[in-house]
Order: sequence, then C-alpha cells, then structure tokens
Amino acid sequence: MIFLGALSLYGYFVFYLWRGLHLAQRHQPDLEAVPSTHFSIVIAAHNEEDQIPNTIASLVNQSYPTDQYEIILSADRCTDQTVERARQAAGKFPNFTVLNIKEHPEHFAPKKFALEQAIKQARFSTIVAMDADCQASQDYLTTLNHYFTAGAQVVLNIPKVRLQRSILHRYLLPERLLTWGIATAATGWQKPFLAFGGSWAYTLEALKQAGGFREIAHSLSGDDDLLIARMARTGATVRVCLNPRGWVLTDLPTTWRAFVRQRRRHHSAGKMYPFRVQVGYALFHLSNLMIWISPLFASTGFLLLGIKFLADYWMLTILARLFRETVNILSFLIFEPGYLLHHLLVAPSGFLGKIRWK
Repeated sequence: MIFLGALSLYGYFVFYLWRGLHLAQRHQPDLEAVPSTHFSIVIAAHNEEDQIPNTIASLVNQSYPTDQYEIILSADRCTDQTVERARQAAGKFPNFTVLNIKEHPEHFAPKKFALEQAIKQARFSTIVAMDADCQASQDYLTTLNHYFTAGAQVVLNIPKVRLQRSILHRYLLPERLLTWGIATAATGWQKPFLAFGGSWAYTLEALKQAGGFREIAHSLSGDDDLLIARMARTGATVRVCLNPRGWVLTDLPTTWRAFVRQRRRHHSAGKMYPFRVQVGYALFHLSNLMIWISPLFASTGFLLLGIKFLADYWMLTILARLFRETVNILSFLIFEPGYLLHHLLVAPSGFLGKIRWK
C-alpha cells in the first residue's frame, strides 16, 4: 500500500509536469511585433578569456537595431585576458561597456555583486542577464522583444547544450530536459521557482518590486531561481521562451568533478526556496526512491518500477520534442539510476560545507 501511494504521488508530479507544459505553450506571443524594447545585456564574467569572445561576438551581430541595446561586461576580479579579448570581440560596436570589479563586499556573493553593479549602469529598463559562456542566435533579441511587447515582465529562457559522446553527457541530456521541463511547467502554472542564469530577461521594475539582490546577496547561487520566485510573488508576469531563435547555446561540464561542483552550487540555493517548493521536491524524490526500492519488499514492486520507467520515458520524449533534442535508450538507461544517485548523494552536499563559484 505504501509503495502504491508512492507511485500515485509520482504520477501526480508527472501530471503536474505534463499539464504545466501545455499551459506554458498557450502563453506564447504573436511573432509580428516590431522592435520596440530597449535592452541592457549584463554579463558577469570571472576569468572567461576562452569563452567571452564568442559570447560577445554573438551579441554584437544581432539582427536587432544597434541603438536599441547595449552590452555591459562586469569583469569580476579577472586575472586573465577576459577584458582584452572581450574588447577585441566587440570591435566597433558603439554600446559596449566594461566594469572592472576588484573586490566585493563581505557577505555579498561575487556574481550577484557584479551583476548589481552592471545593472546600476544600465541605460535601458529591460535587463538581459547572460553568462559569459553562452552564445545567442542572430535573432535572440528580436525573439525576446516579442515576449516583452506582448506584456511579459520576466522571460525565462532555455540554455541549450553542446553534447559530447561520454557517459556524463548521456546522463546530462535527459537531466537537462527534465530540468527545463520543470522550469517550463512551473511557469505555465504561474508559480515559477526555477530559472537559468545563462540567459533570462526582466524589467527593472520587476527587479525593484522583488527587492533586487540584497535579500539573497549572501547565497552564492540563486541570482536566477530565487529572483524569479520573488518576482512572481510580487505580481510580475512571467513567460518562458519556447521559440528556438530565443535560446542560447552553452557548454556542459566535461568532467565528473566539474559536474559535482556545478551542481553543488546550484543545489545550495535550494535552502532558500519557498517552503512549498522544498516540500514538493522532497516528496518527488522520496516517491522516486520508494518506487526504486519496492522490488526489495514485494514482487509487485517490479511492476511499479516498470510503470515508472514507462512514464519517465514517455515524458522525456515529450520534452525532447519540445526542446528539439533526441533521447535514445542508452541515455535513458544511464539517466534512471543516475538521477536517483544524483539526488541521494550530490544534491544534499549543496547544503553542506563551503560552496565556490569557480
């Protein structure tokens, strides 16, 4: 009976995800808007000399009118050639600014401080926050403009990923699909709590109403997740961009060590999630664990586990179509136990010890 309850609870979360995806798709805007939004693109970079040229180049070559957007690079304690290589990539782009951040206040996470300083210099009222290792399509700003013209105050974006032929990346593609799906579904339900700092956008008014970074300044992570939840609670209209032209491209960790470090940082923001979200995640992972161990207690557990696998594969195929990816059986078989171990071992470590940005 306990394990049937776990399966029922798990099924509820699958329904929540499926229904939320449909709701999010209903809120996609008309694609006929003229360029009317003025954007300030802010990038916090710490020693990103290898990545920053491609990022800046993708932004200066937008199809959007150059007088309607600016790029502000906030170089956070850089000791390499990040600034020099960024300036070279910007070339003659007229609206490019570099801020050199030498230090940050105690109890103020460095990335948040760097972003805050860049936002203070922004000339325009719509902020695009972007990581230094993301590249945008030529129509990136044109696509974001559609959403803001249609009334959005916050636009969640999808950071698509470059994949390698490795066990780690075979696990990470389904894991990313599920994460993108959860973020999209929560936005569809108008209860967003998950965002991607690699690329998202919001108005200065939405940021102001949410209290800015000050109340979450001490958290190394959460310049996206914690903010989008606060913005939604203060009444901001949040949308998710499901148009591929508005997505960005980024890299996944290439080693297990880098993966664990990145995920520990991301999970560290979880302690500041709204209570209902913490409870929801706890119940989801508990139900997943209960289904996994059910065959140890009853032969019917194999049936429950089989039903879970079918539901997971069905949902991953839906997510793969939505986010223009392909999931094969090998990736799925690596993902299933990997996701369980991830949230049994890696996720709890984000609440322990010292977390580093890099």
